[in-house]
Amino acid sequence: MSSSFLRYASSNAARRSLLCLALFVLPVGCTKKSSPSDPTPTPSPAPAATRIIRLGGNLNFGGVPFFTVRDDGILTVSNDGNANLQVEGISYVTTLSNSAAAPNLRQWCFDMFQPLRGVVFAVAPGDTAFLGFRFAPVPDPARGMIPRAPDFRFDCSGTLTVRGDQTSGTNTISVTIIATS
Repeated sequence: MSSSFLRYASSNAARRSLLCLALFVLPVGCTKKSSPSDPTPTPSPAPAATRIIRLGGNLNFGGVPFFTVRDDGILTVSNDGNANLQVEGISYVTTLSNSAAAPNLRQWCFDMFQPLRGVVFAVAPGDTAFLGFRFAPVPDPARGMIPRAPDFRFDCSGTLTVRGDQTSGTNTISVTIIATS
């Protein structure tokens, strides 16, 4: 070997050059290369669709005299889920049964307590829909629904149920309605 090469190899400049070369080559040589036998990562599954129903509002009409129209009842239907909630209908059950004094009380109550628009609708995730209700008691002699003594009352209170494709939540709410003479 020539003496000039030996002098260069023993110099600090050569050591620095070798160090730089080693630092450049090491990361490239030490990185893991994927091979055909490596498993490919699978994406995490999308969260399951949820449609969580929550009812609110005010369906407490209290005492409503005959021939009075109350259309200020409000039902709110909220969707706390992550997919659209489809409301398919509403049913209403009075807590009191028909009686001798009012043999057709249930049907009369259904006819007097009505939503102000259609009851089939969708609620987007995180949204709330509002549905107005009316109670307008009128006498119906054919069904025996006639106001009697001044203190006579037809109690139409009950439970309203919202039917839909909810996956969870509470789909019932209390209704307080009393037709008074």
